[in-house]
Amino acid sequence: MFKELEGFEIMQALGLSILLHDDKLTLRAQKKTVSGAVNVKEEFYKSLQPIELISFWNPATGEHVDPEKYDPEKHEAWEACWKRGAVLANGVYVFTQYNQIDLVLANLWEDFRKRYRLALEAALRAMLNGVIPYQPKTGKYGKYGRNALEAVRNRLKRNFTVSEYETDFLLSPTLTEILQSESKLFPGVQETRNTVFLKHTAEVTVKLYKPHEREKIAQELLTKYANGAKLEIVLKRDFFKRAGLRVEDLGEQPDIFLKIKARIEREVKGIMETLSKSARAAVASALGVGNTTKEITQRMLNVENTMTYVLRKIKEHDRELQEITKRVEALERKKSIYYQPIVEFKEY
Repeated sequence: MFKELEGFEIMQALGLSILLHDDKLTLRAQKKTVSGAVNVKEEFYKSLQPIELISFWNPATGEHVDPEKYDPEKHEAWEACWKRGAVLANGVYVFTQYNQIDLVLANLWEDFRKRYRLALEAALRAMLNGVIPYQPKTGKYGKYGRNALEAVRNRLKRNFTVSEYETDFLLSPTLTEILQSESKLFPGVQETRNTVFLKHTAEVTVKLYKPHEREKIAQELLTKYANGAKLEIVLKRDFFKRAGLRVEDLGEQPDIFLKIKARIEREVKGIMETLSKSARAAVASALGVGNTTKEITQRMLNVENTMTYVLRKIKEHDRELQEITKRVEALERKKSIYYQPIVEFKEY
């Protein structure tokens, strides 16, 4: 179906109005460092598949022109510039454009481990696939042992920065109906391909859409909650640079969320303040809180709404239930020993 379906099913099973999860992390480096060292092998770059035509370039002047402004006569000697990409592993991609290389980790909500650890594994995979250069030293741990891991760790910390980090709010059908009808009336919004863009700056992009509509899945094939929407907030490089957050600072999802919570709260608060009074009251009622922007925002951004937190609690309850079941079965076995049925003896 579509990747958000599992989240909506969890919400429906537990009766949740909100479910928070991260989804995508993009790490960026320049193809060449200031010292001239390369972060991507030239032969690998040439082997990548072209994905999107992003501009035309004049080698003599260094000028660029957008594809829609390209004139074959006026820009006859200009070269086409492509965004290129490849799949390194399930959910791990590499993209290049201009002088930059991006490592993209998608579907993060499927893995609870520290995001820095996942980034390290992605960078190591990129190195082993010939993307990131490495001159191995054969030693105790072989050609690609501990030395390789430490080399890629140092390169990751030194050359890669956090370019984008996506946080998503899955919304119940009730909240979806309220926000979708209201958001289209917000000043300055843009609607493209069933997606409402609420904000787009150098630090953040905020958009609202129904995943099943984007995937073109018929509504009648879905459960009630699967018709819900997603409020997507993408924090960008400028934010992380200003906040001083680096790749190695990225722990597990709830930990990262607490570090970026103030900025996420700012965006959610802005949305709630733009709602009409009646819509804000309806949101408050759906969340079971008072009718103030502060109470609504705090409820939405409660770390206990994160998918990682919710699923861990479910697993804890499962373990507790298993332990209780074992104890009950043990008691039943003891009862069967000490409370044998009375045997009737016949007189002879």
